[in-house]
Amino acid sequence: MKTISAAAVAALVIASTVPAVPVAAKSDNAATVLKGDNCTTGFAGFLLVSDYRYTETKNGNASLTCNGVADGDPDIQRPIEFRGYNCFAFGKVTTRSRVKLMPSGQFTVSCHFAKD
Repeated sequence: MKTISAAAVAALVIASTVPAVPVAAKSDNAATVLKGDNCTTGFAGFLLVSDYRYTETKNGNASLTCNGVADGDPDIQRPIEFRGYNCFAFGKVTTRSRVKLMPSGQFTVSCHFAKD
């Protein structure tokens, strides 16, 4: 797997965002889980839009995961991974983030938010 440094491709990644209003929410004693259909990431010339799952624990830590397939052919031979870009979700922001784009066009975005 090829890992791209932040300095080398800072212009390639815009940010990952999810809307302020979730499509579905489920809460239990351990965590609140939100699911929706508009996780948007700009990466390597692609606009990646997918479903998302946002989980926030009682202690305030949270994670965002988005999985999908890029529109168009990424024209890469090996997976590309980028870490440390701005990720926004439900009023939180973090740079504890990662996007991985596969030659097939499949991608995964993950972001981890520490409690405020």
